[in-house]
Amino acid sequence: RIKLLLIFVLCFILFDSRATDIDKILNISGYVKGLKNAENLFILVKRGNRIDTISSAHVKNGQFVFKNVKLPVAPDLYLINIQTEFIEDLRLFLDQGGDVKIKGDLKSWPKVEVTGSSAQQDYLDCEKLKKDLRAKDFLVKYPEGSAPADTVTTYVLKELKEMIRQRPDSYYLAYAIVNLDHKAAASGYAYTLNMKKPLYEML
Repeated sequence: RIKLLLIFVLCFILFDSRATDIDKILNISGYVKGLKNAENLFILVKRGNRIDTISSAHVKNGQFVFKNVKLPVAPDLYLINIQTEFIEDLRLFLDQGGDVKIKGDLKSWPKVEVTGSSAQQDYLDCEKLKKDLRAKDFLVKYPEGSAPADTVTTYVLKELKEMIRQRPDSYYLAYAIVNLDHKAAASGYAYTLNMKKPLYEML
């Protein structure tokens, strides 16, 4: 199964390199209780050490709409940022065009309901699996979450192999393996890895 996913990753690399100029149109709308009128929301994406703004929306009665958002063909992790709230951004793993709905309460942000994106659900499922694996192993040995860098790198690679075994058809895992390198600050793994070469060469 790991070999099959790695073949898929190689195809992913080729597809990504040839399709960077093609766009898909996406609409993102939502209702978040507690948002103030005239509040500004932004869709952000990390490009290396730079953060780019993809789109913006204004709030009215708790509702907002990002219309005709252009995303790269290759999937990416995007952030929904609330301008005047000093709280964590909502992470969205988006690929396909279409309509994505967000619903929730500002008090529980970024824990809100997101529908209309199978890529986002895949990302959430992978994050849950990662959390469960760490709770059963790494956090038992290192309850404070700290360990020597080499130990963490070895563990994370082992963890990823187990995730691939359990979710060999995951689009998000293929994305993460292709995009993770020593400069990839946007990923949930980047801060734990002392990487000298691309991740797909280390697995």
